[in-house]
Amino acid sequence: MSKQTAVEWLIDQLDFELEIYNSQWVKLEQTFEKAKEMEKQQHKETWFLSTSQFANESEMLYKKDFEQYFNEKFKNK
Repeated sequence: MSKQTAVEWLIDQLDFELEIYNSQWVKLEQTFEKAKEMEKQQHKETWFLSTSQFANESEMLYKKDFEQYFNEKFKNK
């Protein structure tokens, strides 16, 4: 089961709460995609900061690369 990112949740809320026409959504999609990419980069930086405390990969109890983790937890919609 994948989770929603905060940006995805916000997009869903805007879609539900506001009367935005399709032509307006087209303009907003590029902004939403940029926000999703920025959020993913923040997750990535946190991932690397949290795993950098280990001297080598063998010390990590749960070894997985970031892209695999992110895709499993936050599948892109």
